[in-house]
Amino acid sequence: MKTDPKTILIGAFLLAATGAGGSMIGLTVEPQETTEMRVSNAMLETRNESLQEQVDRLEARVDVLDGIVKECQSIIMANQSP
Repeated sequence: MKTDPKTILIGAFLLAATGAGGSMIGLTVEPQETTEMRVSNAMLETRNESLQEQVDRLEARVDVLDGIVKECQSIIMANQSP
């Protein structure tokens, strides 16, 4: 029985494509530790975004309070002048 070179070439191509294609469509197998690290990283990124939003809101509050302090200081200075 003769094997057609075209069949061998197609078989080799399919074998290579299966290995490469599996990783392209997310069918690769990775260690559990790597998966856990990816999940942990995603959770930390989400937490970081949340904390940054809180920092931004607090900075806005500080700006408002700074304005109130300056107004109070100017009122006190005005009332202390003879």
